[in-house]
Amino acid sequence: MVRLFVILMVWLFAVNANAGEPKNVWVLHSYHQGWTWTDRITEGIQSVFEPFGKDISLYYDYLDLHRANEAVVADLIVYFKTKLSRIPIDVIIVSDDGALQFIATHGPQLAPAIPIVFCGINNRDALPPTGQLRATGMAEQIDHAATFALMLRLHPNCRRVVVIVDRRGMQPVLLDELENSLAGLKERALVEVWNDVDWERLPANLVALTPNDLVYLFAFDHDRRGNVAHAKEVIDMVVRWSPVAVYSPVDFYFGKGIVGGAINSAHHQGIQAGRTALRILSGEAVEGMATDIGLSRQLRVDGRALHRFGIKSGQLPENTEIVFPQPVFWVRHGIYSIGLVALLLVFSGMLLVMVLRQRRKQSNLLQINTDLDGRIREKSIHLQIVNQKLKKQSMTDGVTGIPNRRYIYQRLVEEVKKARRYNMPLAIVLFDIDGFKKIYDERGYVLGESVLRDVGRCIKRNMREIDLVGRYGGEAFLVILPNTSAAQGQLMAERIREKVAALSWEQGEVKVTLSGGLTFFNDETPPELVQRADDLLAAVKRSGGNRIAVARGAGGQGGEVILLPDHHR
Repeated sequence: MVRLFVILMVWLFAVNANAGEPKNVWVLHSYHQGWTWTDRITEGIQSVFEPFGKDISLYYDYLDLHRANEAVVADLIVYFKTKLSRIPIDVIIVSDDGALQFIATHGPQLAPAIPIVFCGINNRDALPPTGQLRATGMAEQIDHAATFALMLRLHPNCRRVVVIVDRRGMQPVLLDELENSLAGLKERALVEVWNDVDWERLPANLVALTPNDLVYLFAFDHDRRGNVAHAKEVIDMVVRWSPVAVYSPVDFYFGKGIVGGAINSAHHQGIQAGRTALRILSGEAVEGMATDIGLSRQLRVDGRALHRFGIKSGQLPENTEIVFPQPVFWVRHGIYSIGLVALLLVFSGMLLVMVLRQRRKQSNLLQINTDLDGRIREKSIHLQIVNQKLKKQSMTDGVTGIPNRRYIYQRLVEEVKKARRYNMPLAIVLFDIDGFKKIYDERGYVLGESVLRDVGRCIKRNMREIDLVGRYGGEAFLVILPNTSAAQGQLMAERIREKVAALSWEQGEVKVTLSGGLTFFNDETPPELVQRADDLLAAVKRSGGNRIAVARGAGGQGGEVILLPDHHR
């Protein structure tokens, strides 16, 4: 506080000496406005510069790296260059690794020689080397081990720790730190990592936790389907459905129902960055400032959560900050409490006889209510499971066990939208079993359904995880190949055709072949795309089948049909 006061005085003196020359600070965030971590860093920065009013102007920009692609970032470079050519910037503040990497790469051409203050950095190896940039700041390191130690200290009967983490959008260095800490935790408790959580199934998974379990919520930004989950939605759901205590080292989950942890504070990161920038504006050289790369955390617990789970403050380690403490009844009311207790004792004596008479009835009523609550909870969970089964059945073909026509077409519509929005390649293959009607008529529906089921499974086994297959109708199967080039699509279609040709039934007496139409998205509608594949399939059928047809140009409309050769004829 004394150092900050001195900086403020020096700055006020400099402002008076240079009246009419306001300073400009450019704040560049890695993510978008509305992201809780980013917003709290902004709040910390603003709390430092607010007393200076118009003497210091803050300019905010966001790289939006959670959602932007390379083309958007390239456009931002042009925009920043134009903006910074018109606004004389005195200090640049960057938050998180993405913005620091951006400035390290493009800073020399955008804002050469301007001092840089960074905060919220996780990958300490990515810090710019001395001499490359005029930069200083602070890096953060999440202390998982301290939070795990707090959990086991407050819950000595813990047998299992469930870790909820979204590996998809997380930096490798953060995952490495978590894995290293989990190695030590596994020596004291069973660890179960939920890293591929489905948003709809999360409540049922949480409700099934036992009293000897604990939840460690690290990060949950996307579910297994890629849906974005905002921090408030995540913590509301986890706390609402978890019957056991929840801990986290992330500050934007704190105060919303978790017990606590070794909290990394985004607000503190913003304050430190603002103070460092203020020192630079007051004349201190950035080259003489040390970079803080130590642990930035504080053991903090929520007093309301302690009360909820019956945890005594005496169990806490020293220097643990209790936020929202629950005061002792006697401390809150003092002498009035004593008088109230005396009055209650008098009335208690008068009502004792009536209480004894009603005790048995109340006990019976309480038991009934407890049983009813348990049945309602059991029925609710059962209903949720049934609804999930019905939903899965409505999307699955009853014969093959793979998605049905309605679901696979719905996914095609979604993939077409993605391909159009992000300008990504998309291919589809419409397969058809050659001579299936003859097998069905001569061998019966039992063998016919077995052929359909085995062919569908064979197609699914020979696809990538991102690919989709569904029964499109009769003996036709529709395969969706996102982010697939022409060569990749042809190789995959030919491999599937060869694998199906190797299948046999009834001691090798029955075999089938596949014909297919392979086409590529070229800014048409899903019905037009499927029709193009169907036209190619019809061409193969007319030529004798057991081949894959693809339009010349691999994605162009019209043109000559290419038949991939049958190597087994």
